[in-house]
Amino acid sequence: MSLNRSSIGYLIVGVLIAALAGRTAGWVSDKALDIVFLFSFAWFAYSALLMRIGTASAIMVSLSLFVSLLVLRHSFPSLRYMPYLMIAPVNFALSVLFARGLMPGRRPVLLTLIDIIGMAPVVDTKFQRFVARQCLLWSVMAFGTALLALAGIFFETVRPAISLALEVLIGAQVIWFALSHYYASRRYHRPETWWTTLKTMVRPDVWSRLGKMS
Repeated sequence: MSLNRSSIGYLIVGVLIAALAGRTAGWVSDKALDIVFLFSFAWFAYSALLMRIGTASAIMVSLSLFVSLLVLRHSFPSLRYMPYLMIAPVNFALSVLFARGLMPGRRPVLLTLIDIIGMAPVVDTKFQRFVARQCLLWSVMAFGTALLALAGIFFETVRPAISLALEVLIGAQVIWFALSHYYASRRYHRPETWWTTLKTMVRPDVWSRLGKMS
């Protein structure tokens, strides 16, 4: 992973957070937020595809995806991609990734992530079982989140209820993300914190590596 690509990844996450804050404050329009999300979506698609299909192909696929979604959004104004477009495919992919690591002969993806962080080896079998249960829980939560977001793209009349449900579900995930690290630290004496895990997760190459290694 180049420093350049890593820096761009951090920048895009920052712009995305700023755009969401701006929309909440009323400074950013829905259309502008859609464009920001599409750029972000295309970048993360490129990052995920880069190690699998190469630079040129990843650029072509990501650009085609961006243009196609932009045209579709313009042609059908009732569709609302954002934030649903980002949430749905990302969470479907996460659900599959977490579930696949639980199949026989595979390593749970969170154990692989701990290996990538590299702060301490995983030798405690009880902690390994705890991590496997975490993977199952995250897979189920991600799948539920993806289904809700997918409905939000198409069903305009129930979007307020869907948005509220997504806020509650994503908020619960954020809280559990922090609490699970605290529990692992106290119960299993693990050195990883929510911050070290988050810093690792936003690196553009990490999810491609997890997909290959899990």
